[in-house]
Amino acid sequence: SSAIVRDGGHAFGMIHRLDLPSSGLILMGATYRGYYHLKWLLDTGRISREYVVLCHGWICPTLTEVDAPVHHISDKHAAQKTLTHQQRLGRSTVTEMGKPAQTFIRVLAHVRRGPWKLSLIICRIRTGRRHQIRTHLHHVGHPTVADGKYTRAQIFASDSRWCPRNFLHRQRLVCVDLAGKEHAVVEPLPGDLLAALCEVEVSGPSVVGARALAEWTDRGAEPRAWADYPALPVGEAAAPAGAPPHWAGLGQPAGSGRLSPSRGAKVEDLA
Repeated sequence: SSAIVRDGGHAFGMIHRLDLPSSGLILMGATYRGYYHLKWLLDTGRISREYVVLCHGWICPTLTEVDAPVHHISDKHAAQKTLTHQQRLGRSTVTEMGKPAQTFIRVLAHVRRGPWKLSLIICRIRTGRRHQIRTHLHHVGHPTVADGKYTRAQIFASDSRWCPRNFLHRQRLVCVDLAGKEHAVVEPLPGDLLAALCEVEVSGPSVVGARALAEWTDRGAEPRAWADYPALPVGEAAAPAGAPPHWAGLGQPAGSGRLSPSRGAKVEDLA
């Protein structure tokens, strides 16, 4: 085997990480040359990373991008004093002092479980900040299901009764090798998250939403490319007329109502 898999200084060949307890694909370099090639691809935004996420609230299908700087709150940061003990364990936030971060969103279905309103979405990231997707979704008022760091304690306790862990799964990676050949790797939704997804039902008579949900729960199909997933039409969205771009589900805290900031916008200007 290659020496890099025993080299802790090079992360044993691992190019990136997954948030615990999320699941999915991890990219590794089998050689030092391959490792640095993949690192270059990652640093220049040439690796496509795609995720399936179940989050709180009905996200408006017109929200397709969150572009907001993400900052990881270190143990010595003053903001730690405002957080609970559990939240202090490595939480990130949107702030001007953060690094640029872009998350692309495609809403596939509006679903519900009892009184709780939820959205099934596909996410693709251009950057890879720590907890980026979770932070961005929390920022717009739609935290991921069963996320103990970014939801209130009572919501997390309710989620945990039917979803065993954070519902965020990296299902597809696309990159090119040293010879310029493109490779796409997929990983279907694991059994525990699939079982949780079977607990929800489509809200309203949405044909696109019903097909999207059935793709996982009925057929267990392999993940498709980002562009191949039909987005939920606005006309089939389970939203009241005139609703803002983000709205919370029954029994959940109201969303911030903030739009995805443009590259030059200041976050506080959108509050």
